[in-house]
Amino acid sequence: MALFIESTSALKLAAFVTAGRAFVEQSVPNMTLWETKPHGDLAYVRIRASEQAKEDVGDIDNLSVFYATTGKGLVISLNENTLVKALERLSVAKDAKPATRPWHGESLALQFQPGWSRAWETTFNESFTAEVQRRAWSNLSILNEWKRRYPDQDPVKVHEKIFGCTLVSPGGGSYAWSEDFQTMQSTPFGHPGEPKDFTQKTELLKLFQSINAGVTFEKQGLRGKVEIKR
Repeated sequence: MALFIESTSALKLAAFVTAGRAFVEQSVPNMTLWETKPHGDLAYVRIRASEQAKEDVGDIDNLSVFYATTGKGLVISLNENTLVKALERLSVAKDAKPATRPWHGESLALQFQPGWSRAWETTFNESFTAEVQRRAWSNLSILNEWKRRYPDQDPVKVHEKIFGCTLVSPGGGSYAWSEDFQTMQSTPFGHPGEPKDFTQKTELLKLFQSINAGVTFEKQGLRGKVEIKR
């Protein structure tokens, strides 16, 4: 992963980076080493722990921060290869035709290009699925209690009658009784005693090819705009 911070002034960016380095060296003197590394026409800086820092902290040989300044902004990464690739892409983009997609917000803007759902799946699928599964199972205790008290009635209907709301299993599906385990279960996730693989968790994401959204704060509120390509 690499972080790109856009800048409208190369001079101000240089002053910011210089001040940042001076602050680090003044705050923790002799704890960091700054090494400039060339890469073709490009150059970047590696910040790593000094020998003194290794003695004080321990084994941190593999911990480094890489950054580079370009005409457009500051690029930072914890992985050297990722930073180099980002610099190469920025170098190619410098001579390329400017993007035609406008930013829809002056205060906050997000753009998801084609293929974004695959990146989401790779990065967040496991944690996303675990959270949705946890929420689906969180309703089982009360549904089992309704089943114990009213064995001849649908626990979901009982809960709806008492509280005026219908318990819905996140990710779609519904709740049903498992005779083998004597517990309620979520149709897409099962129950803790017999979990199910949620294979359709990202189908909704695949409905959208790209998303362009933005927010602009105004004096009396805000204005938002979202453009979705299916």
